[in-house]
Amino acid sequence: MTIRLPWQGVEVPCAILDILRGCNARCAYCLVKDAPRMKTFDEIKTDLDALMKLRRLQSIMLSGGEPTLHPDLLEIIKLCAAHNLKVILLTNGVLLDETLAAKLKEAGCVMCFLHIQTHQIRPDIKDPTDTSEVSALRYDKGVILRRAGIIAGFCETLQASDKDGIGNTLDDYFSDGNFTHLLITTARSMADFDKHNEMDDVAITELVSRFRRKNLVPFATLSGKINTRQPRWFSFHVVEAVRPDGSVRKRSSLKASIGECAVMWLRRRSIGHYEFVMPEMTSAKLRMRLFLNAITRLSPSVLFFALETYLKGETLRFRNVALETPPYRIPDGRIEHCADCPGAVLKGGHLKPLCLVDIGDP
Repeated sequence: MTIRLPWQGVEVPCAILDILRGCNARCAYCLVKDAPRMKTFDEIKTDLDALMKLRRLQSIMLSGGEPTLHPDLLEIIKLCAAHNLKVILLTNGVLLDETLAAKLKEAGCVMCFLHIQTHQIRPDIKDPTDTSEVSALRYDKGVILRRAGIIAGFCETLQASDKDGIGNTLDDYFSDGNFTHLLITTARSMADFDKHNEMDDVAITELVSRFRRKNLVPFATLSGKINTRQPRWFSFHVVEAVRPDGSVRKRSSLKASIGECAVMWLRRRSIGHYEFVMPEMTSAKLRMRLFLNAITRLSPSVLFFALETYLKGETLRFRNVALETPPYRIPDGRIEHCADCPGAVLKGGHLKPLCLVDIGDP
């Protein structure tokens, strides 16, 4: 069973607050063409008010450009937190150090996604093609976030034709215990945008198969805007059994269960909206979730995993992986993309998927 996320219209629990254009790094697949511009605090406040009218938000992602370049970043985070929003920062991490991380945490930032990868021109990497240097920098930044008490994730943009990229990225992610969230996006250049046959159903199936080769199965999905039968955004829920020495003995990729669907519905009824940032779970709560999943799915393997970790006295850790496929133009001229994108940006008074902000109109 795979959950089709019930996010529609105002029910979508997250959006992106774009606070500036301009960056202190250069990414290989960046499509942003706008000239550098810093939004004023009043403009940002107006945008936030508009977003909250369009969606019943639980979380807000701050992005740009590079958001750490904004002189009012801490005040912007405080503004969002004052609206009871969980603040997620999307950053390249160039300016991230222990001092800034502490300030971000104090202001109300609960999660930070780092975009640090190869072929990215940035001042803190000598050789952008050296995977070991990139991984070491990402590890160091992850330690800074973890010590500050901020949930850490990272983003990786890959070419759809890179058959080893997903596997290598997953290996890096699971070998680094600082991060509990990973977002993989597949890149498209402006020249590739109109090649509709490059991201059809077969290509998406092939991308997902690369996760299956790493024993990951989709837990939840979002469908396409036009082809509602084709998932285009995938979430993988993984529980790890961690030994006392910190090493991972085993990990289990969960399929969704009726029980978890019921819990989602009950939480929505009790708090008034769906959640985008899942609350951190202790080992005991994760074990209860495993039992719920096993019983409602009639899964002996998940039940054994839960009992085995309890008997061995191991700690359980939750980790999430997401895959986002890019938009493309179909033969009739319309643009296919994820329906009700949680990463939508306010533009011209309307919500627009982040992947289309600098490409074209849906």
